[in-house]
Amino acid sequence: MQAQYNDLQQKIKSATLTESLEAESKGERFAIIREVAVPRQPFSPNRIGIVLLSILLGGALGVLAAVIAEGSDRTVRSPSDIQAVFGSDPIANIPLLMSVSDKAQQRRKIGSAALLYGAAAVVAGVAIALFRN
Repeated sequence: MQAQYNDLQQKIKSATLTESLEAESKGERFAIIREVAVPRQPFSPNRIGIVLLSILLGGALGVLAAVIAEGSDRTVRSPSDIQAVFGSDPIANIPLLMSVSDKAQQRRKIGSAALLYGAAAVVAGVAIALFRN
């Protein structure tokens, strides 16, 4: 009888404690419904898409800037510009004469631009290959 009495007293104390915890919302219980699923591959933004979109938007903005700069340029450089400004053909035309050093400088500019674009393409390719893995 003493064991039953002690057991009942313990259950009453437990019920009282549970009731007070539920009243104060401190006794919330969490149960695991299902196990956590481990992802097959890491979750991250699509880096390849971001790199390609950045290259595309950068090229488009560069072309847009060139078009705006060319459209806002009011200098006269060719016979067609003279005809557009004055409405008549020019009297004379002085041809552009390039020296050997001018031609070499022009080739260096074209070569450095081609090298820069080639390097950018290689860097983009390496970035895509690294981020794909």
